[in-house]
Amino acid sequence: MSSSNNENEITTTRFTERLRDGAEPFWTQATTHRFTRQLADGSLPDEVFIRYLIQDYHYVDCLAQAVGFAVALAPDIATRRPLAGFLSVLTNAENDFFLKSFERLGVPEATWRNTPPSPVTQAISDAIVGGASGYAGSGQYPEAMTVLLCSEWVYQAWAEPVANAKPPQPQYREWIELHATAEFVGFVEWLREETDRACEGLDAERRAGLVALFRKVTELEAAFFEDAFTK
Repeated sequence: MSSSNNENEITTTRFTERLRDGAEPFWTQATTHRFTRQLADGSLPDEVFIRYLIQDYHYVDCLAQAVGFAVALAPDIATRRPLAGFLSVLTNAENDFFLKSFERLGVPEATWRNTPPSPVTQAISDAIVGGASGYAGSGQYPEAMTVLLCSEWVYQAWAEPVANAKPPQPQYREWIELHATAEFVGFVEWLREETDRACEGLDAERRAGLVALFRKVTELEAAFFEDAFTK
């Protein structure tokens, strides 16, 4: 291939593809993890799912904070609207899923309220909130969009291929369905488009930092799934 063709390939590749490709091998580990495979076929032990749910409830709370930072940093009302809509989903439908699942699985409120974040949960929560807020309260929109994209794209990437799975556990089916709906897939694509736009024109050093941030969060996403198997 000629050098001019190489240059054309570089300029036409979406930046979000560079983010995903730069996150290997963690991207594949996160999106094909045994947790998601066992969730889809119904073989995931209840105790593993319970540990996951308790920790993910901590994580979702931090994710909601990160979305709030992104709403504040967004350039206009049109951009804030999808982010605000997603924040509403997190604090309503998704929150309801957790509470209903805890009840179904017999998890006492004192347990899910008082179990502290694991070290892995704390690390990914710090990365998500820190990436969105700038670690020092001086958040930047491209960083906020990068961490949100990673968090949601990983889930869409593992859930969409198993969207038709019918595990016998209703809470397993519902968790898959939440992340495989047309609305969620469309929101992830919007995140990709908005991240591409927000990162357009950034210098090479800034882009490299975003690639590293996306890779770090992806690595923690894979570790988060694995952490659920740790007693």
